[in-house]
Amino acid sequence: MKIGLRKFITGLTIPQEYICIGKELSNPLRVFLTDHQAERSIEVTNCHLFLGYKPLIIAFVFSADHGFDFEENKICLTLNEQLLSINTRWRGFSADSKSIARLQMKRLVVEKCADLSVGFYEGVFGKHRFIPTVNQKVDSLLNKLRQRSSGNISLSRNLYDQVRIAYAISRTISLITVSDGQLINIFPTDLHGPAGNDFYISSLRIGGEACRQVEQNKKVVISEIEALEFQTAYQLGKNHMRKMCEKENFNLAEELSQIFRYPLPKGVGLYRELELINSFDIGIHHILIYKVVSCNKIKEITPLAHIHQYYAQWRDNTGLETHLLLR
Repeated sequence: MKIGLRKFITGLTIPQEYICIGKELSNPLRVFLTDHQAERSIEVTNCHLFLGYKPLIIAFVFSADHGFDFEENKICLTLNEQLLSINTRWRGFSADSKSIARLQMKRLVVEKCADLSVGFYEGVFGKHRFIPTVNQKVDSLLNKLRQRSSGNISLSRNLYDQVRIAYAISRTISLITVSDGQLINIFPTDLHGPAGNDFYISSLRIGGEACRQVEQNKKVVISEIEALEFQTAYQLGKNHMRKMCEKENFNLAEELSQIFRYPLPKGVGLYRELELINSFDIGIHHILIYKVVSCNKIKEITPLAHIHQYYAQWRDNTGLETHLLLR
């Protein structure tokens, strides 16, 4: 389909569903949290973690004096270009009429990590305006007709919209190294993030070989890698379902991790050594909570990340420059 015709029908010219980028974008969206109790908002751009897509799972990490009441069962996340200006209501929440996207969420569980509170929330409903509504409907119909690979998880239309909204914030693609002392595995993840300086949270697909390896060995190294290693990172995706093997099968850096002495992937900039301390399941996801054993920077890099096609299209339509790394 020619680009002009494709945009007319679907609203899209960006050729891939998930677009690799360098993590730092110009004019990124900001994320704000509101609740039903008052016309107030908290910016959570830098303290929320995207951890799952079936269901949509987002965790919020707050210190003891954050002032947010985790007893509030329902919250709303708003993605805005600027500060939130409360001037309307949406599904009972305080809202900004100029918002780019909104997510209604419900509380699942609150975990304590020393003096931090981590609230885990599930997506209920999402609405966005990355592309026109008529194009969204056409694209949704076309998605139903496309044959997806057996390894992909099917998502209902609104859950798919929730995921698109979550990926309107650039999500770092890091590489996890796990070892049994002799063999290793290295695989990518974008469902992860730090909880303060001392803890780290990630999730893996229940039933995957990678999930079993992490639970069995308890120690991992998670590495931020250079954006230009995007092809390698995607190729390593198959390792979520593969057994450990000799380190000679991987493209590695010269350095070993400081304490565990695990091999590090080529292109590593910053890495953390993590020890598993807790885990539980939500939907198809196994949530893993780690203690940070060490955090080390080897060199300055532009970390690899990705965003969804819809948000990339919105940026293009708005005239915001985005350097796309097409696979």
